[in-house]
Amino acid sequence: MWVAEVPSALVNACAIMLPRLEAEESMLAATRVAMGNGSLQPDEANRVREQWSTATMEDVPSAVPAPVKPHTEALQFMGFAVRRIPTRRAG
Repeated sequence: MWVAEVPSALVNACAIMLPRLEAEESMLAATRVAMGNGSLQPDEANRVREQWSTATMEDVPSAVPAPVKPHTEALQFMGFAVRRIPTRRAG
């Protein structure tokens, strides 16, 4: 049963945050309705548009990050056998 597997601190934290999340969702819904029916003042509507525009760009990376070369110790810790092979020099 999931109740036995989930730590009680996590369940308590969810129970505490649920009313706050519901309130935030209610406020967002009211803002959406006000924006949709045009009842916001122009400066307030512009502020909401700016917030929405900013929120849509938060998760977009500015550039693709370079791949990270794994450390030998990390690979060994994960159970991979690591062998060092000497590099040959040209010439």
